[in-house]
Amino acid sequence: MEDCFDQIVHAQKHIDLRRTLEACIGRILELRHWMVSLNEGSEALDLLPILKDMNLGLEALEIPYPRFMLDDSSSVIEGRHKLLALVSEKLIAQDIEAEPKTPMPKERAIAIMQANERGRQN
Repeated sequence: MEDCFDQIVHAQKHIDLRRTLEACIGRILELRHWMVSLNEGSEALDLLPILKDMNLGLEALEIPYPRFMLDDSSSVIEGRHKLLALVSEKLIAQDIEAEPKTPMPKERAIAIMQANERGRQN
């Protein structure tokens, strides 16, 4: 999509594609935060087995910084840094305030799995 962004001439399409790219980047960051929360707060995610199954190298995990963001004026970049700092502070505050989750009782887990299996078989 980044290459499309560079090739578009129409200003309106340019704006729409930029918004789409920014939304995709935001979603990737949300997914990363969700994966870390599932990994009990550890930033280290073991993705090597998945990469090996897909026959990919570590460079597949590299997400290049979009060129359109590098070309922005310094005031826009400064505003984005402030926004990112604000969002980071909120996420850290949420993590600190979050109650430690208690594990689900085995009986409840078994009941959920049985209900799911019954639904799948019907």
